[in-house]
Amino acid sequence: MATGPFDVYAITERGTNELKGGATTLTPHELELLVLVDGRRTGEAIASLSKAGDLIQVTAVLNKLVQGGYIRTAAPKAKDGFDYFFTPPMSAPSDLAMRSVEEEAAAGAAELKMHGYYVSIARRAKVQGRKERQLTVLVVEDEPLVAKYLKALFESDGHTVRTAANRQQIVDELPKSPMPDLVVLDLMLPDADGFDVLQRMKSHPVLSDIPVVIVTTQSTRESVMKGLALGADGYFTKPFEVDILMRGMKAVLGQLTGR
Repeated sequence: MATGPFDVYAITERGTNELKGGATTLTPHELELLVLVDGRRTGEAIASLSKAGDLIQVTAVLNKLVQGGYIRTAAPKAKDGFDYFFTPPMSAPSDLAMRSVEEEAAAGAAELKMHGYYVSIARRAKVQGRKERQLTVLVVEDEPLVAKYLKALFESDGHTVRTAANRQQIVDELPKSPMPDLVVLDLMLPDADGFDVLQRMKSHPVLSDIPVVIVTTQSTRESVMKGLALGADGYFTKPFEVDILMRGMKAVLGQLTGR
């Protein structure tokens, strides 16, 4: 069976013997990948360390090693990439992506200053149809009082709320059932960068459609540009007013007509 970029690989006894033996029939690229397999890395992570080509080429070689019995896929729970959410390092948005959001970012920065929130017009259509049921909100915030306040606020509006304050808690909470309908994301976390979390979510095959709103003290045009380029659905400035926050969230979730 074909494997993918979020599969995790472990070396088999045959693979170990192949590395220890004096002769091998494997190609240099196959041997390189066999050495990189350690039971913890995903195919994506292996590709970032390999000289065997891009992700598609590396995945093809890994499939060949699986078929030959040199490596095997690890636990199925790792196949969506949640256990390895923060590896490998992500690159910055391209110059083309930044240029494409420049005009909207300028409008967003102005609206943040005037109203305390900004909702991306381009992405609001994705989240329509979430009006008639209780929603699950994941609040990513390391300040306990702010997290507690946001949790109470969304619960009072009838939603189920989970919280995360660091990298491991983010990885633990994202795949839980039911998965979040909305992620409220602080930019400043003790061991993670909010922009990095956003980029990984929007690049993930399972998480990419979940609306993400940034809650931050930063309201600069540069911050809005970066968030837009990485896929943010909204921005809210701290300190926030309750009515402004709830109005903005409803706009992101398609529960509000107009801005």
